[in-house]
Amino acid sequence: MTCDNLLFVRLTVVLAASLAGLVACQNSPDGQDSQWTGITTNPTAPGSTSSSSSSGGDSSSSTSTSTSTSTSTGADTTIEPPPDIPGFDTLEPVPEGCEKIDLLLVLNNHGSSLLADQDYLREEAELQAARMLGLVDALTAEAANYDLHVMVSPLQPGFKTTADKWCAPGCDPDTMPCDLVPEYMCVEDSWEECDWALGTGKVFPRGVGASNALCPTTEGRNFARSQDPAFAEAIDCILRVGGSGTGKEYPARTPMEALKPEMVAEGGCNAGFLRDDAMLVVVMVVSGDQGSPGTPEEWAQELVAVKGGYGDGIVFVAITETVGPDCGSLDQIRRFAEHMPNHVLGCMLAEDYTPIVIEAIDTIDAVCDKFVPPG
Repeated sequence: MTCDNLLFVRLTVVLAASLAGLVACQNSPDGQDSQWTGITTNPTAPGSTSSSSSSGGDSSSSTSTSTSTSTSTGADTTIEPPPDIPGFDTLEPVPEGCEKIDLLLVLNNHGSSLLADQDYLREEAELQAARMLGLVDALTAEAANYDLHVMVSPLQPGFKTTADKWCAPGCDPDTMPCDLVPEYMCVEDSWEECDWALGTGKVFPRGVGASNALCPTTEGRNFARSQDPAFAEAIDCILRVGGSGTGKEYPARTPMEALKPEMVAEGGCNAGFLRDDAMLVVVMVVSGDQGSPGTPEEWAQELVAVKGGYGDGIVFVAITETVGPDCGSLDQIRRFAEHMPNHVLGCMLAEDYTPIVIEAIDTIDAVCDKFVPPG
């Protein structure tokens, strides 16, 4: 008798006497002797306890204690109770698909101390911002119901910029702008820890080609939320990281630093950004990596661990100079991406980012469809 026939019999003819001698059908649909996630029945003897667990890790247990005694010619007889059949109204489908996306963009903001380089860096910074705006706009248009968190962590996080050397001395807000860097904003230096920590969400991009303004995120957050009233303005602001970064770069380490527990917990620099029930999308736009400690395999393992080891909770997009026949040989960032279960590779030198954005959106959609939030 098949499992379906047995279930039909049990639902239609609940006769304990006729069922007592039947062997419960315990095999999985593929024929293996293991528990599975279909409807199961667990007849229990009086006073005994039975439990069943699904392959997904959720467990439930039921205890049945029932004794029925009849007296005939002085003999006591114990009769097995009928099996417990779960009501169909209690069987809910496992929720699938993502409604929330946490989007982390790790962007190149490399600067130069040469005045002759500033116009080029400004153009590159503006082009990068426009391309990333296209990605965020496509995400928003693809599924208007996405609850988005968007955070930008530049490669060089420090508050100081290369433009400070020309514009900071004698800086006076009343006499600005600076002739050499017209977009420069005269502000006091900051020694706040979050203005210098690697991985911090940048909401006050400064320097050549940057927004040079405090971006309108709400409640002091270092990221923008799609439900914020000034979401569009905030996105346009935080994506303009400019090209005036200074200091050592650790591209591959930046995502893990941005998402480590002490950064995203209450009181951390990126508090509230990372959500357990949201899919994580990491987009890296970097030329390469020569200084981050560790190996690509170790980085991938650490990033997946951010989502509790759930690889299908992450999409990794790497746009680097070392992808494709026109972009040179393999490097660490590409290998990092290839160790991720769901990844997209693109070339920074491409004139048109449209194919990269389309592939990224398609991959995000596909992974989102099978995403299963915890709980």
